[in-house]
Parts: sequence; structure tokens; C-alpha cells
Amino acid sequence: MYGKSAVFFDSKNISIGGNFSMGMDCKFYAQDQSAKIFIGDNVSLNDNVTINADNEGYISIGSHVMIGPGTIMRASNHNFGNISKPFTKQGHKCGIIKIKDNVWLGANVIILPDVLIGNNVVIGAGSVVTRDIPDNSLAVGSPAKVIRTLI
Repeated sequence: MYGKSAVFFDSKNISIGGNFSMGMDCKFYAQDQSAKIFIGDNVSLNDNVTINADNEGYISIGSHVMIGPGTIMRASNHNFGNISKPFTKQGHKCGIIKIKDNVWLGANVIILPDVLIGNNVVIGAGSVVTRDIPDNSLAVGSPAKVIRTLI
């Protein structure tokens, strides 16, 4: 089921598994030739989720994943290393976001490029994920850190 006012840029680069649902105002960006978004089975997105793989990025979301409202995933970022050149002219650095199976992302989570989130992981609301999170973990904060193992 697709929510109202969903936006898909470019749908040919987006693959969505079975039993998918999403709330209102979700956005998917995969506009470049090699940008890809893969979503597994039994994935649910709440309202206002943004999944952005533009600029040759790659995002893979496993099965049985719940994504809270306001979550943002961005697999590329702006370059900014040369202050003598406008940031808008420095291009992007593409990356990969991989989310494995049985993951719950709380509300307003931000996931940055080059991150792997393992199986059976919970990311607390408002967290900013800047590095890999291992299997069976609860991670919170900015930057997100593992605070305990799930058993």
C-alpha cells in the first residue's frame, strides 16, 4: 500500500518487496543511472520518510523492517573540502546504506552514508547513525552508540 502524496524519483531504479506499506509524504530518490534502492518484504514506513540514493548511491533495506516517521536515509553527501570553491560546485561523494532484517528505526532517525545496520537492531528515536551498528543491538544518540545487546 502506498501512502498519499508519495514521491518516487526514478521508479525504475527502485525495487520494493511484498507486503510493503507506507504513510503519507514519503519520498524516494534514485535519479541517477547507477543509484539504486532495494526494499525487502514486510517493510513498513511511517509518515514523511525520505530515502535518498541519488548521485550513484545505494540503499538496501532488508525484510521485517519498521521505519518511524521523519526518518531520513541519505547515501551520498556534499563535498566541502575546498573553501575556495562554492560548496554547490564541489559535487557529491556517494556511498552505501545497508539495513539488514528485523530492524526498527524510531522516529526522526537519520542514517548517513557508508553505514551497515545489522540484524535484530533497534535505533532509538532522534538518533543519528554515522557508523556500523552490529547485530542484536539497541543504539541511541547522536552519534548513535550501542547501549546494550538484545537477547
